[in-house]
Amino acid sequence: MAELNRHEKTGAVLVVILVLCAVICRLLSRFDVVDDGFNYLCSLLRAGIYIGIIITWGISVRRRVLNRSARRYLMSIAALLLFWFVIRTCKFLFLEGMPALQYYCWYGYYIPMILIPLMGVYLAICLGRPEEYILPAPLKALMIPAIVFILLIITNNFHQKVFAFPFGMEAADSIYVHKPLYFVCLGWILAEVIAFLILLLVRSHVPGKRKMIWAPVIPAGAAFLYGTGYLMGIQPLYLIAGDMTAVFTLIMLAVCEACIRSRLIPSNTRYSELFHASTIGAQIVDESYNRYLASDNAKEFSKELMRCTEKGPVELGNERLSGAPVTGGHVLWVENISMVQDLLEKLKRISSRLSENNNILKAEVELKEKQAQADEHMRIYDKITEEVAPQLWKIETLLELSDDHMKMIENLSLICVISSYIKRRGNLILLGEEASFFPAQELEYCLRESMENLRLCRVAVSLSCRCQGILPKDSAMAAYDFFEMIMESALPTMNAILVNLAVESETVEMTFSISCDLSSIALDREFLAHHDAAAIISRQEDDVHITFLLPKGGAVK
Repeated sequence: MAELNRHEKTGAVLVVILVLCAVICRLLSRFDVVDDGFNYLCSLLRAGIYIGIIITWGISVRRRVLNRSARRYLMSIAALLLFWFVIRTCKFLFLEGMPALQYYCWYGYYIPMILIPLMGVYLAICLGRPEEYILPAPLKALMIPAIVFILLIITNNFHQKVFAFPFGMEAADSIYVHKPLYFVCLGWILAEVIAFLILLLVRSHVPGKRKMIWAPVIPAGAAFLYGTGYLMGIQPLYLIAGDMTAVFTLIMLAVCEACIRSRLIPSNTRYSELFHASTIGAQIVDESYNRYLASDNAKEFSKELMRCTEKGPVELGNERLSGAPVTGGHVLWVENISMVQDLLEKLKRISSRLSENNNILKAEVELKEKQAQADEHMRIYDKITEEVAPQLWKIETLLELSDDHMKMIENLSLICVISSYIKRRGNLILLGEEASFFPAQELEYCLRESMENLRLCRVAVSLSCRCQGILPKDSAMAAYDFFEMIMESALPTMNAILVNLAVESETVEMTFSISCDLSSIALDREFLAHHDAAAIISRQEDDVHITFLLPKGGAVK
């Protein structure tokens, strides 16, 4: 068992003195040394001493035992002991001449006698378990036989199966016979005590607990010997310790206190010594920052510096002084933060490197995005260049053939017509990159711009369009390519042109009425076959008539 400190030794001596006083009071009242009034006061004082001891012990348990479950069962034991002594006091001091009530007070002794060992069993089971631990149903069921025994004892006047009174109820206070149910009840109590001690040894997590178990076993053994001698009617025992309630109360308190002192029941004791021996530089001060308690390695600080901790921790180089309010003052402690500072410095360097790497990765991503955009632009540019390559070659040729001023003007007009096609054809390609379908009016815009540029070549133009809904990109490009094919072939001999464009639900129909030489019109049969299109050409008077039919949305072969 742990050694007692000065305060604990003082408390133990005080308890012994009080018990001796109670014993003296009992002897004085028993032998009628003085008058009855004095004896009554002695009995009352003795009862007050024991009740005070029980209440004080219960309060100390509430303060010392931290585990909620263990504290609850220890407080239950204290409450049962208090109940036992209260009804015992009432029986002998306040109910004289009321035998019926005295009987029930006497029977009431067995309520704590039966329940206290059961509370001890529950206490031992809860040791080492979480505070929120709930007893399983089979263990809770142990309360049932305990309640049955209590009911059998309380109702003994009706059946006398626990106590029998040979000479009548009036003599029951001193003359009675124990019946079989009494010994069954006694066996149940003894089994509970044994179970409590065994479970205490098994459930406790204390080094060297096999030695510690003797601490509660000794007072428990004393209780067994006392109970045996009491039942056997040993007269010296009656003379010295005849008050069974007082004796069992003291023994039960001794058993519980022995369990706490031996650490079989975890408790919050000897914290002052632990605080002194702590490796943390901590101290407890009062409201004026006067030191009350400090660990051996605690540093001294000025009151002004300690007050600064009310606003937050104070940095002291590689150390940090922190504080927190407690009842009646403050607790202060010093932490070595050199390792934390080193870690923060490392984290700062790592963060800097990560930031640099992040910037590099960001730059790489942006570069890749720009490269991807450039590649996409080049792909589209190459596609447009490939699609309009014949027209580009024609423009280059026309520029080379511009020998004189009049020829240059003529060629420039033709270049404008071809350039408008290149522009609009590129626009269709860009629209086709974004979607597979676009408004049919886009084809109309292409034809109008091309025909407006034909005016530069002194060609009379007219365009009629009925364009509704949407148009597949391939159909629009094919129709515009056919238009350009006709324009470029007929332009050398063309004086006027009338174009009628109709975008129907299933087909694209484009008709031409051109004032030109028929022999100049060249149709690309491979182009028509490729797009599953049809073209009909005829001569009417001085004009060439062409009808172009293209399936709207037809697959390109």
